Amino acid sequence: MCGIIAVVGGEATAREAMTLACLDRIAHRGAPSGRGSTRELPTVPVTLGTNRLPIIGGASGTQPAISRSGAVMCAHNGEVYNFRALAEAAGLPPELSTSDTVVLTELLDCWGVERTLNAVRWEGALVAVDVTTGTVTAARDHLGIKPLYFATLPDATVLASELKALEPFGAVINEVPAGAFATFDVQDPVRVRTTTWWTAERSHPLASGRDPVDAIDDTVRAAVHARVPEEPYAVMLSGGLDSSLVLRHAIARNPDVTAFVLHRPGSPDVAVARRLCHDLDVRLVEVKGTSPEDLWQRAPEVVRIVESWEWHVVNHAAPMLPLITAIAEAGLRIVLTGEGADELYFGYIERRADGTPIVGEAELSQRRLMRLAQLGRTNCQRLDRMSMHSTIECRVPFLDREVIETALALTPATHRRNGVAKTLLKAAARRSLPDYVVNRPKLSLAKGAGYVYDQEHGGGVFAWIGDSASAEHTRAEVERFPYRFPVERVLVEWFVELGYHRAAFMRTATV
Repeated sequence: MCGIIAVVGGEATAREAMTLACLDRIAHRGAPSGRGSTRELPTVPVTLGTNRLPIIGGASGTQPAISRSGAVMCAHNGEVYNFRALAEAAGLPPELSTSDTVVLTELLDCWGVERTLNAVRWEGALVAVDVTTGTVTAARDHLGIKPLYFATLPDATVLASELKALEPFGAVINEVPAGAFATFDVQDPVRVRTTTWWTAERSHPLASGRDPVDAIDDTVRAAVHARVPEEPYAVMLSGGLDSSLVLRHAIARNPDVTAFVLHRPGSPDVAVARRLCHDLDVRLVEVKGTSPEDLWQRAPEVVRIVESWEWHVVNHAAPMLPLITAIAEAGLRIVLTGEGADELYFGYIERRADGTPIVGEAELSQRRLMRLAQLGRTNCQRLDRMSMHSTIECRVPFLDREVIETALALTPATHRRNGVAKTLLKAAARRSLPDYVVNRPKLSLAKGAGYVYDQEHGGGVFAWIGDSASAEHTRAEVERFPYRFPVERVLVEWFVELGYHRAAFMRTATV
């Protein structure tokens, strides 16, 4: 993973200075040895920069990368899990097949943007310069698992992996949509054209005769295996169905794994995690959760890191601080999680705004699509910012494109038989996990860790100490946000004070 910056347009010296300044604001996204790398092509007014966390390719994966022909330059934040197969399909020589970014750059040169995006098994975002067309392409993966934003200045457009890199410019911040790519003309960088390359609605039914449980089992297993590295790695483990299944499949690929479980007094997760890790012969690190009082003291820092004002994002981001710190202190650079399964397989009891349950097939299908579409602002944003804050790469097997398309091919009723949530996933999991895991009731990360929510003020994990007063110059901005309860209003205040309100697309609430 990386932090990427692009400056399109403007004078060369200014571009370089802007790129380096932006990279410095997101230095945490790269290893110390991989920070502050910039590159240009001589014929186009574009500077690309990266803070690189080198996972694949070592020195051969240095970024930004330039294709053999010299026509395409690319900066990439993410991992392409099938890059070796794609290199073979494209007929690339072996020396170009050791780095996913090098392969990606060559594919963009020979296959073009849309074909490449549809071919990669990917969690990522990229910015690519094409000399032959005089364009810059900024693209995100199918669900926006990895972030990419841009701000338009009077004579340039700046793209970045985090809002905090763009906030000092004082301009409106936009996002490159999930499953889409934005195209900028280097001679007129203010204009942007957006093209959608993937939507959940395009998913197709399963092949005739294929057993749904087999399909889910096969795709989830393959997605986990694709994301397991050759080096030692971590799994965030709650002892629940989703993270336990990821761990079980992962150790079949590489047993050099350490599981990490977060717990407070009374945590229902820790006993199950201990039992499972004992049964699987997996190392387990038990991480003590921070007190609700300390979490509230650190809440402004969490808002700064996670770049969100929404309670359900910050509430589950804050307890992750000691968990991520423990993984980093163990010297591990990659962590796998079970995020995304509840959105795909109907793990939630869905309700309307008035609290009434949603039971109709069409309405449940729409709610699932809405949840998936919002992951780039909810769970994926939380995981990306919290992990990269400690320079750790987080991988999410359940959000693999093939896993998603397989789940979407099956109706809500198929996934929730006889009122049982995640029926098919549980059936697949029984082939690999004991009943004491599969039959556990669903709990959120925070509640599973043992946090007792403040129901009176909507404080969640926080020991909330009362309202704060908005400064007069920010009060109007705060009131433009649809906060839902007192604690969330305070989160909005901090969000606005940080300047993140310039991201106008963040002024709506997610589910």
